[in-house]
Amino acid sequence: MDSKLLNLWLVVVPIGLLLFILTFRMSLLVLGLPILMAGTALTKKTSHWWKAALASVAVYSMLAAIPIDLWLQKTGHLGHRYVPMSWGLPSQSGIADANAGKVVQGGCMSTLHPTRTLLVITF
Repeated sequence: MDSKLLNLWLVVVPIGLLLFILTFRMSLLVLGLPILMAGTALTKKTSHWWKAALASVAVYSMLAAIPIDLWLQKTGHLGHRYVPMSWGLPSQSGIADANAGKVVQGGCMSTLHPTRTLLVITF
């Protein structure tokens, strides 16, 4: 492996993992590999590996900062929808809404920057 690529991966992968641990955003996992592949291609095109690392970290940071996350769901048909996300201890009506698919329960403890809306992609 080229030293430029190694430097890129040694900078971008730990920052991406840290952002995932702090925010628990599924979009960081789903889009993490394409971000690294784009950074690798950019590193091979330019002589400065840090430009590709900076661009990759900027995309990771943007995905961690927006209040919308990505959720993949296998249903048998292709589609998408936006669903609000509910944090905290659910009430009986909250559990009924979650079972009906109107909201998604996030759990009792929220992250540093909690998700407010999920883009649910069904396949």
